[in-house]
Amino acid sequence: MLITIFIKEKKHFLFLNFITGLINFSLFYIITNDIKITLVSVVFGFIFSILHFLSLCSSISTIFNRPMNKIKIYASLHYLFRYILLCIFIFISITNENINGFASIFMLLNVKIYFYIENILIKK
Repeated sequence: MLITIFIKEKKHFLFLNFITGLINFSLFYIITNDIKITLVSVVFGFIFSILHFLSLCSSISTIFNRPMNKIKIYASLHYLFRYILLCIFIFISITNENINGFASIFMLLNVKIYFYIENILIKK
């Protein structure tokens, strides 16, 4: 039951991430007028956003199969791992000349936007 819910959530997230990626691409292309840098930035952010979401889903789904005394350690380690990856992503986005840092970091907000939209739709 829980696995089918996560598969459904992943499909919704991929669709929403793609739509917001198109919006992000068009917005930053209008601002920068450089299609190569904008495309690389959005694709880089898109891929990392998907990996971040899948990591979050796998952490949540495996927590339910762990003994109670190991849940806190497992969750804390995966939380730390996700934030280390996030720091690496932001560092690469800011320091690389071929990536627009704002466009790629804006793609990370898709995870938060997705959860806000899901909560709004669930409450209705």
